[in-house]
Amino acid sequence: MSASLQSTTFPNPMLPRVAGGLVARLSRWMAQPASRKRGSRGEDAAAVRAMAYRVQGTDPGFAADLYAAAARHEGLDD
Repeated sequence: MSASLQSTTFPNPMLPRVAGGLVARLSRWMAQPASRKRGSRGEDAAAVRAMAYRVQGTDPGFAADLYAAAARHEGLDD
């Protein structure tokens, strides 16, 4: 059994190092949790109610659940 290994040479020896650094930075950036703009409870509840209004005609049960969730969310203490 024989095996062969092919080596790739780059015209610029810095290219693999720079590309590796960029990939490492990109992966660290992607691993960070996304920051969310913190809205008030009233704004959040209004957005959920708007979604409930849009789906009310097609799925009234889900819309009722969304309305209830919005009411509960507004009633929570910070």
